[in-house]
Amino acid sequence: PTPSDVLKKYGIDPNNKIVLGVSYVWGTSKGLDYFLQLPSALGKEYQIVMVGLSEKQLESLPEGIVGIIRTFDQKELAQLYSAASVFFNPTLCDNYPTVNIESLCCGTPVVCFSKTGGGPEIVGENGIVLDKRDLESVCEAIRKGCTSTVDVAAVHEKYKKSRYVKDYLSLLQHLTAD
Repeated sequence: PTPSDVLKKYGIDPNNKIVLGVSYVWGTSKGLDYFLQLPSALGKEYQIVMVGLSEKQLESLPEGIVGIIRTFDQKELAQLYSAASVFFNPTLCDNYPTVNIESLCCGTPVVCFSKTGGGPEIVGENGIVLDKRDLESVCEAIRKGCTSTVDVAAVHEKYKKSRYVKDYLSLLQHLTAD
């Protein structure tokens, strides 16, 4: 978690529940359509924030969404994840969505869809995995996610670099054993 005043930078009311989405490129397969429906479905006490939008997408956002152009500033991303109430990752296909890990490492619960690749395995007990992909189910999960917590220490332990190096070396030794 990285406390900051990043919400002020973007004119976001910190009293609202912040629903964050981050993608390198936003499109249908990344769930853009779900995000565009959220402001009217959730209400004014929720602020939708999307990171990774193109200039063209920024121009066409509906009211109620704060759009942020694609960024490579890891510190600012950590600040945004940390400031969010919930991270919504509506990707429809993603083998290993690192954005879920980034969110969890910052203490922010994740809402994602099942049967989309590695998302549900990453989220585990630190968020909500949806079988249904309808807007009502999404909004219900986001509302519930805003009251959830993340075991940050357990997430950090699970995804620390040294653990993966050890696991890869063990696998390599197993595969190359005579």
